[in-house]
Amino acid sequence: MMLQQNSYRNERYSRWLRASQDTTSAMRLVSGAVVLASMSTLSVPVVSMSLIAFVSAVNVIILVRRRYKKPLVMTNRAWRIFSVMLILAVVIVVSTGIVGWKYGKGFEYAAVASLCVFCFSHLFSMSANWLLKPVEKHINNVITRMPNGFCAQCLT
Repeated sequence: MMLQQNSYRNERYSRWLRASQDTTSAMRLVSGAVVLASMSTLSVPVVSMSLIAFVSAVNVIILVRRRYKKPLVMTNRAWRIFSVMLILAVVIVVSTGIVGWKYGKGFEYAAVASLCVFCFSHLFSMSANWLLKPVEKHINNVITRMPNGFCAQCLT
């Protein structure tokens, strides 16, 4: 959402992240601590998975209840960024699960990876935005070459 508020510019979004301290919020710090505890060799798989499930459920409840002054507008660009973020997250979680499957801990590894995705979601949005730069540039070039009266919003 804040990437959109910062005009989809990663450098502005990075400055906002540093100023807002969103990357070190209590939700992310607790999630990070659960990730580290789950990766410990002393952790019991059932306890790890229960902690991950509990923290994930709390995170979902907090995020669903959160209200913003200016809500996210799901423009076509926002959908493209969201789609690339989702693809990146699925690739990481599934590949981590496959690696874990070799050791008989596929679900545990995938659960830890999914919590890591939450902890570093700001990096996923910046990466997706960066990966989509050529696409956005192409769309902007097409729009600027259109004759007046053409529906430019249809392409964005």
